[in-house]
Amino acid sequence: MSYKDQAILYLLELTTTSRRLREIIGPSLMDKSEDYREEAFQNLIDRHVRLYDKYYTLNDINNMIVFYSTPTGNRTAELTVIFLNDSQSMIQEWADEFVVLNPDKNVADDCDFGESFLDDISPSTN
Repeated sequence: MSYKDQAILYLLELTTTSRRLREIIGPSLMDKSEDYREEAFQNLIDRHVRLYDKYYTLNDINNMIVFYSTPTGNRTAELTVIFLNDSQSMIQEWADEFVVLNPDKNVADDCDFGESFLDDISPSTN
């Protein structure tokens, strides 16, 4: 296992991703043996390691480890799933309230972010 893979595994622990993955797959595999559940969990972790490896450099991973080792990072890790769930619910409410009530309105017409906004938030390709 490479140093980067080890760093990613540590990051998955810091961000509570490992724990959450175990919680997610646990109920769906209750009728399977402990060995099978552990193998499934390790397979899922390995896939996450490959995903992080694909998109992040070792320097990125190290910077995330530093961040998630702070109190703010810990809080972010704990709230991420809650935040995403709330965001998904909010988007659904918005769709129900706005889009359904205004079927002929083009939402993009109301969003004048302009090129500079997109340039500011887009990842650099340099």
